[in-house]
Amino acid sequence: MLNSLLSADVVSFPTAADNNAFIACVRSHFSSVSDNRPTKVGFRNDLLTKDLHEVRLSVLTPSVRSMQFKSVIDFGPTQRFIKNLSGDDSKHTFVTVDRSEPHKNIVRSINAYGELLKRRPELAESTRYLLMLTPGPTHISAYKRVSEEVRRATRKANDAAKNSDPICVYEENNFYRAIAALSVYDTLFSIPVADGVGRSPLDGPIVNTKDGGMILGENDAASYLFRKNASIVSFTDVAGISNAMEKAVDESPEIRSAQATAIQDIVSSLDPAATIHQIISELHEVSNSR
Repeated sequence: MLNSLLSADVVSFPTAADNNAFIACVRSHFSSVSDNRPTKVGFRNDLLTKDLHEVRLSVLTPSVRSMQFKSVIDFGPTQRFIKNLSGDDSKHTFVTVDRSEPHKNIVRSINAYGELLKRRPELAESTRYLLMLTPGPTHISAYKRVSEEVRRATRKANDAAKNSDPICVYEENNFYRAIAALSVYDTLFSIPVADGVGRSPLDGPIVNTKDGGMILGENDAASYLFRKNASIVSFTDVAGISNAMEKAVDESPEIRSAQATAIQDIVSSLDPAATIHQIISELHEVSNSR
């Protein structure tokens, strides 16, 4: 895998931390490889040299959608789902929109919400947690196991809430319902074990209509963008995630509005063309340096 990446002219990463981790991985691997012809790897500024081939390393501007993407909430199918999901508009709505994959850490988020309901049972009536999960290939055991664990954790938390079912899981590939959920969230969840830049933290602020905030995992690349205006938690810390949820419920409308505005400003400042422009510029620089 490293040899394949190092055959490219430019290798880009979503964050500086990912870039540094890649360099550390290359250093570690090629210093320990023993064969008949040792690989020569060198590092200079943003250039990595393997044998005689130079690879430019960079941190890439996040690829966001055009602000015209907001018009998707006006589509007929989206409006029908928004109307359906807005039936409990008085409740604080937590939302996860993601793929149902092992590294997405979905079960731990459900367990954290369950812990919050144990601590404050009254929130079962005034909050809800909607999960829009695109299912993975169920013939692969790891994906099937994740789906079963999600159902089990949901059932356990809902049973403990007695007369209420505050968690609702949709396992489907439904773009319009996912956009509807992003438009109505009060707090968006994205707490992966490891990930690049997830789509929902970038899409959510464009279509959200409720001054929605965010709880992001420290390993989600979006946390570097929104660190000052979102709750950042460790993916292993169920208590920390639960506390962040409680804080979100209790937050004043003024604070929520200010944070949502700041997040929206960050997303709107990221020109979709900037990513393509950066890639083309870097390729030109590589070409001209030869």
